[in-house]
Amino acid sequence: MQYPVVISGAGILGCYISEALTLQGIDSVVLEKDIDEVEDSVRTITLNPFSKNLLDKIDIVNDYSTINKMEVKDYDGSGKIVFKGTEIGMDHLAYVIDFVTLLKSVRKKAGEKILYEEKIIGIVNNDSFHEVTLSSGKVIKTNLIISSDGKNSKIANKIPKSDKDYSQTALTFLASADKDLGMSAFQVFSDNGICAFMPTRKEGEDLVTVVWSISNDKIQNGYDEFIERNLENISRKIGNSFQIRSKIQSFKLSSHNRSSYVDFPIVLVGDSAHSIHPLAGQGVNLGFEDANSLVKKITDTINQSDTSNLKSNLNDYSNERRFQNEIMLKTMDGFVALFNESNPYIRFLRNFGLNTFNQSKFLKSFFVKAASGPIRQ
Repeated sequence: MQYPVVISGAGILGCYISEALTLQGIDSVVLEKDIDEVEDSVRTITLNPFSKNLLDKIDIVNDYSTINKMEVKDYDGSGKIVFKGTEIGMDHLAYVIDFVTLLKSVRKKAGEKILYEEKIIGIVNNDSFHEVTLSSGKVIKTNLIISSDGKNSKIANKIPKSDKDYSQTALTFLASADKDLGMSAFQVFSDNGICAFMPTRKEGEDLVTVVWSISNDKIQNGYDEFIERNLENISRKIGNSFQIRSKIQSFKLSSHNRSSYVDFPIVLVGDSAHSIHPLAGQGVNLGFEDANSLVKKITDTINQSDTSNLKSNLNDYSNERRFQNEIMLKTMDGFVALFNESNPYIRFLRNFGLNTFNQSKFLKSFFVKAASGPIRQ
């Protein structure tokens, strides 16, 4: 077998890249180590307009919940920021979709390009092509290997990475609301962590996704006890009440960024290259920016017999994307530290800062446009 591009990982990004390359006339194969089955999950994905636009281009159509208003509040004070899409000429700030629904959609689109229960167990590098040995014993000749197989990727492990453990856990679950959220989302900062409420559709039903990032020392007696004790109180801050409608899933929170995104012929995208605190819901959107940039970089050079241009383009991709991702990672780290601070003087300044920010249309417009993606194509 021979394919110009081999993609390791049939996740959302891996399947998107395969389809985006197809639109450019470039063949690829996607390797997925697991069986052709998606476990049920309460996870949701928050797409910015840029990421949704990329999915639109490969004809991925889903029933998204749309957000056109976002309120950020401090539980212990009057500080708040209200973001509205209409204030800056945007129809919607974000699109929320069930993780399983989106994954099934992109896998269906990739179709027979996905080889399930296959993974890379060996790579032999040659001047003009590279031999990839699969777990089944098959060998594929290729020009490039894309690692989109997550933060624990085996083929990315040779590249050093910087890790940060936040000593926090994210709890996520689905809930029904006494008052319909409509197209509004909320985020509340308190001593009991950072709690986000987003409208979500699950199997045709309008629900609410709750994502609660909590210091590990707050949940020593268990997740259920913490949620039962604090959900009602935090809900009052946004004038609502919620009833849990699903299991509670938990994820330990950490971030990382690799020193490079290229170890030719391997190039990294998404969580294989970097991960970020879920505070602003930007993880998957950074991954889509990676994917879009990578597809552009390889389109003109992947089939050239001289690999020097491909290597140069991939190094440019690595430098550009790593720099941008590092900025976002450090920014989120700053926000996490600020909103987890319990010092009363810092709290006062934080509330003052939120209200001051809320009065500036320029600052809010700048922030929203930055979070919406590089450009609205």
